[in-house]
Amino acid sequence: MWTSVSKRTQAVLAALVVLVASCWLYVGAGELGLLRIDDPDYLELNPWIRGLTAANLQQVFTEPYFANYSPLHLVSYMLDYEINGLDPVVLHRSSVVWGALVAVAVYLLALQLTKRISLALLAGLVFAAHPAHVEAIAWLSSRKDLVAGFFGVLSACAYLRYRERAGAKAWYVAALVLFGLGLAGKMSVVVLPGVYALHDVWVERRRWTATILDKVPFALMALGFHLAVASAQPATGQEFTLVKFGRALAESVWLVTGFGTYTLYRDWSLPEADSLAGIAYSLAPFACALALVWAAWKLPRTWSRVPLVLMAWIVVALIPPQILSFVSPVTDRYLYLPTVGLAVLVAWGAGVLTTLRVPWGRWLAVTASIVCLAHYAHATRSYLAEWGDPRSVWYAAALRSREPEAHSNLAIHYQDLSDQLALRAPSAIAPALSLVPYVRSDATSQAALRQALEAKQYDQAEVQTYIRELRALALGPLDTALANLGTRIDPNLYFRKAKLLFDQSAYSDAKIWFQKALAESERVTYSERKQEMLVRTHHALAVLAWREADWDATVRAFETVVQLQQAAQRTWVDDAAGWLVKAQARRAEASKR
Repeated sequence: MWTSVSKRTQAVLAALVVLVASCWLYVGAGELGLLRIDDPDYLELNPWIRGLTAANLQQVFTEPYFANYSPLHLVSYMLDYEINGLDPVVLHRSSVVWGALVAVAVYLLALQLTKRISLALLAGLVFAAHPAHVEAIAWLSSRKDLVAGFFGVLSACAYLRYRERAGAKAWYVAALVLFGLGLAGKMSVVVLPGVYALHDVWVERRRWTATILDKVPFALMALGFHLAVASAQPATGQEFTLVKFGRALAESVWLVTGFGTYTLYRDWSLPEADSLAGIAYSLAPFACALALVWAAWKLPRTWSRVPLVLMAWIVVALIPPQILSFVSPVTDRYLYLPTVGLAVLVAWGAGVLTTLRVPWGRWLAVTASIVCLAHYAHATRSYLAEWGDPRSVWYAAALRSREPEAHSNLAIHYQDLSDQLALRAPSAIAPALSLVPYVRSDATSQAALRQALEAKQYDQAEVQTYIRELRALALGPLDTALANLGTRIDPNLYFRKAKLLFDQSAYSDAKIWFQKALAESERVTYSERKQEMLVRTHHALAVLAWREADWDATVRAFETVVQLQQAAQRTWVDDAAGWLVKAQARRAEASKR
């Protein structure tokens, strides 16, 4: 029956299978809400995405935002806003659809390379189910990876069409335009012209001169976007070393296979450069490159070199994030583009097994494909469930990683919820209720606390005790983060520690930690972040000085807050000028006594 269906219809149905399977895997993602890192800045605090208007489009295409330049990424949020404002459910479902569209694009790429619908279907499903993609889809701020991936893979499809139909300029222009759209999503696709060049030389045996010549427009476009991004982004503070690059490459390649452990902010440590491991890591990138070149040179002409191009896709796509990363060179979202090469490579390998002149070749290909897809799908669903944990996704991350970011964000999750309850925020009731079983083990105590929360009896002893319990839960991971911070600059950690002490009425200790936060804030290189931390810390010191009736210190601190906010043209502390006037009045009254 299937064979009676036209090839075109089969291809369309296979694409629909990939689309539906990808969306099904991420059922429930709409309930995840916003992650406290980047999501508020890109969404809640971003005035440019509130409607698909000419003014907003002009802003996102002509101005950097949040230390980055990714205009098409912001346009995708505009489209979501047109549906239902900043509804997190719509935003997450939109990311799920974007992820599914990228999987379909990978299917199309595999169809171009293998010319077999069954293998292309396998490639699309492998990509859709890959567990490394959970971060890119579940974290709304990572939408940029999805947008860039979609247009980048379509650019590769168009380029292959251009090469298949020599002289088909329309396909070349399409490849170039799609490449530009990918760059407008995220700079990660900048490596694709290099992959195209390897395909030209290794697969087609095309001359280097012709290969380089038609990559010049791609290079010029990439250079333009690079200059825009580089001017927007602050210094990373990360030093490039061969040991670091080799170590990151080795771990990333393992994670690309889909059999690693996926988490936010994984452990990151380096061996000594002169140790055996350090030397091995330093040599690994060169060995990898030489192996690919040697294989392309030595393989018989009758053998396909497409697998080598796909391997090169994986390796080359891993290079930019490992060199230019802000915090860690190994992050799941950095694996999004490299796994395109893996998905098509897996399908290619399955195709090779089916051509073996042995009776079990086809069955081995089918069995291996089913096992791979089952493992990927299970790992993806399991990891996605961690993003919906009431303790936050950081709970599992803190169990798996010693990185300070994982522990500090877990602490902040508990601390923020306790603060919202203390401020009687109605929005805190639902997350507070979901967290009750994880904080208290006694069923009777749980029932009493639930009753008080549901009745919004904030002053009841049960709720006040719960607030203290949440703050106690925050202290452990916060201290762990501080102990593992090393030389990194993170004034927010010191600020959070000070705030916990302040809430426990340990005012003298809180002042010491606020002053440490102030010193750390001066070291921050990202100006907007630096200004925010300085404002918040000076405000905290003003509040402490007010409690101590030190009116000179109070006035000085509020004056600094007002000056910093005026200079930044931002407001982090409401009515700072009003509080300054009140402090000056208190100082005047005190001087008369």
